[in-house]
Amino acid sequence: MSDGPPDLQNSRWRILDHLIEASQWERAEQVALDLLSENPNSGTVHQKLGFIYLCQSKAQKAREHLEIALQQNGNDDTLFYFLSLLEHEAKQYRKASEWIEKAIAIDPEVSGYWQQLGWICYSEEDYAGAVKSGERALELEPYDAEIQRLISNARSEIAGPDGTKRKSKQQIEELERALELEPENPFLHQNIGVIHLEERHDPKSAEPYFREALRIEPTNKDFRDSLLICLRRRSLVLRLLYLPLKPVEWIGALFGWIDDLPDAVQWPIYILCGVPILFLLALMITGFLLWGVVCYPLIAAYQYLIRADIRAQAYQVKSLGKTVSPFHQLPFGIRFGLFAIIAAGFWLGIGYLFRAGYIGAGLVIIVPILMVIAVIAGWIIMFREDRQKKINKQRNQKMFGE
Repeated sequence: MSDGPPDLQNSRWRILDHLIEASQWERAEQVALDLLSENPNSGTVHQKLGFIYLCQSKAQKAREHLEIALQQNGNDDTLFYFLSLLEHEAKQYRKASEWIEKAIAIDPEVSGYWQQLGWICYSEEDYAGAVKSGERALELEPYDAEIQRLISNARSEIAGPDGTKRKSKQQIEELERALELEPENPFLHQNIGVIHLEERHDPKSAEPYFREALRIEPTNKDFRDSLLICLRRRSLVLRLLYLPLKPVEWIGALFGWIDDLPDAVQWPIYILCGVPILFLLALMITGFLLWGVVCYPLIAAYQYLIRADIRAQAYQVKSLGKTVSPFHQLPFGIRFGLFAIIAAGFWLGIGYLFRAGYIGAGLVIIVPILMVIAVIAGWIIMFREDRQKKINKQRNQKMFGE
């Protein structure tokens, strides 16, 4: 770099580098801002601060500081790498590729640069290019688990001579070997979990990987969403709470099917079936509102408790607040049961207050009837889904010899 720290022994510079290495982004940001106030023209500080903001997903601030650094450090390969990461995150793949190629031209012996080029190729669906770049990176860092993940993912997208892609079991085995090299890599756990969930339709096997990814990186939204999707498919409680939404999803799918038809066919359907369609639309809106009012609060409570348990596993219980930390030491079933009792008490209270009016009648008669219908329909769907899962499992056993 062209303008290094004025004193390399300065403790704050060492602290800043240590915080960045430890991914302590908020503290690193504060130290970098203090240094910037004393060295406003330092391209090095702007570059480090831009990287800190990039890792915090603050793209606009990252861009501002990296562009200032570029004006002062116009030929720095690390800076080009940071700019490539920024453009890649913004899905500007051409610009990202240009920056990383400049970094490689300056120093082709850095495996991270080749790995970044590989991920850009992967994002552009140039899987052969991703494998090529990944293999070059692996030559420089033979035991890097993240590079192996890149190569494995890219190879899984490349069809063989017979036009078929690799079996998911083979990819899982490759990722498991990479995991042995770097067991604390959350992206490897997430990657394996996604394969189990989406390709092998096996949420039971996927759940431990999602939980481990979140234990390592508990604030990652993608990891949390993946676990919740997995639990929705596996957890009996969540499946029951989502049951009343099934008829709404059916009606929504029906409207989606009609919308995909040619215009010449759509309008006769809407004209001839106008009244039933309006009834279905009203039923869909009513059903969604009822589900949102009655079931969603319990779903939100369930998800909240799951997130709290994940933080507890990552030794972050205190971040939940001193007042609720003792509550989260109770067993999961007791905590969720308390939420359910509160919700039931609330609706019983509403029904009692309006027992003589139309609202009370609706709560006492209409809501239970609709819920029973929805639950029966949902049980039918659950039976069909379970049957399909058994079929998928038998097919997987036949394919993989398990």
